[in-house]
Amino acid sequence: MIKLTLQKSTNIALWDNPNKKGDPIMKANETEKTFDLSDEKERKAFIKLKDHLYIEGVETSNNVSDVQLKLTYTPANTSFESIVDTMIGTVVKVEYVRLYDKNRIANRTTRAINPKDRRKKKYEDNERSDIDISDNRPMMVLGTWSDDIAHVNLEVKYYPDGIGEYIRWKIDNKNGFAKKNEGDFKEVDKIELELIPSNTWIKIHEGKDFIIEVGIDRNRNKKMEKNESLIKYGVRIIGKKEYEYCKSELNNVAFMLLRKVGGVKRPDASELIDIFMKTNWIAGYNLSTETTVKFTGGYDQRNGLGCNPISLTEGRIKKYIWFTTSKFGKRILQSEAFWKRVLEPTIKKMRIMRWYNENSKERKHSFTKRFYGVVDFAGDDNLKLSLGKATVDIYVTLDTEIGEDGRSKIKLMSVRGSVRDLYDFRTHTSDSWIGYASRIQTCYSPNIGRNAGEIFKVEIQCNAYIDSIKIDYMDYELLKYLWENNS
Repeated sequence: MIKLTLQKSTNIALWDNPNKKGDPIMKANETEKTFDLSDEKERKAFIKLKDHLYIEGVETSNNVSDVQLKLTYTPANTSFESIVDTMIGTVVKVEYVRLYDKNRIANRTTRAINPKDRRKKKYEDNERSDIDISDNRPMMVLGTWSDDIAHVNLEVKYYPDGIGEYIRWKIDNKNGFAKKNEGDFKEVDKIELELIPSNTWIKIHEGKDFIIEVGIDRNRNKKMEKNESLIKYGVRIIGKKEYEYCKSELNNVAFMLLRKVGGVKRPDASELIDIFMKTNWIAGYNLSTETTVKFTGGYDQRNGLGCNPISLTEGRIKKYIWFTTSKFGKRILQSEAFWKRVLEPTIKKMRIMRWYNENSKERKHSFTKRFYGVVDFAGDDNLKLSLGKATVDIYVTLDTEIGEDGRSKIKLMSVRGSVRDLYDFRTHTSDSWIGYASRIQTCYSPNIGRNAGEIFKVEIQCNAYIDSIKIDYMDYELLKYLWENNS
């Protein structure tokens, strides 16, 4: 009997096809399989296996080279020695890749290699928006330092220890230059990348300025081949020249907003840009305080840009408050958007006539109802450009009575509460005022003199009323007219 014996470690399985179709040649828990080459069927099975052997790593190695696959040929003539071939290997696992701004650690992204783990954001330590980073194509935007170089740290979590020389990274320059373009993790836990932006690239970044890849050097040729890549990161860099260009353009926008274009001024939009740019010499707000912002939940940016991070998930920013006497608040209260999306629907929900029908003996009643929600101020150029969508939290009060005609009349209408917003941007690829602001925000770094681009909270306090009126509660057009012209 001529024998061939396969012996293996228990953390691998053997297959005769790369897609793991059918049954494995050897399961992970099987350690030995013998082929009788004098049997035609077993001989053919081994010949097939000889040219199509695929090894599946089932359990990660505890140590380098702890996997063995041994083939022993035992001739029929026992006077000859057996021939033994042994292959040594390592089952490698890469859990995740992390990329973060060395200057601003909250601007970071962690992506699991396993697609299921990636969808669950398993290893992320500060959850980022999927608008910034898609599932399979992570994306990062960052500004340069005072040396006009972006400093990016790259970390990879892999097992077992000691295989860093086979974990490769590579940079593909699209618009700019990297001081070093390829390497491994043989002697370091993290790689400090230095990315230099292109000085000619100051408008829009339609693609990525740099592509950073991480993979495993399977053939050990100290290069990253296409089939060895595990994940790619796109990176956009906002350099000093682009930062100055955006500042100049946004200052022009703020100036234009104060001019009467088409007979309309946009004073609140201009003021908020001035605050954002630190050019607000005549403040229209009444008070400023310090507060914090979370990088998750309601804060869409989720990467700490435009503020002073105090942790991976929280930053310190300012809040500007306009008191009830401000013109900003009056313009909000008297806007078409505020009436249409806040006041009118809130008044309708009071069901005034229904209440009087159910309380027929009552001749007077005061109704108060709260409105809380996000309101889109589209339709009003000034408020659209200053607030866009903002959180409105107000109480509407109507004093009513039954008139001589038996219908309910409104005698007084009052509104008190606030409108709040987070003033921040995230449209980096647009060559518009929003795109300029987004890129300036990315570069906010007061420690190197870049003070423009700090995000902030806005709170406009509202308190207004109209009284000495007596109109039918259903006459919304008249009520709207009186409110917009007398409140």
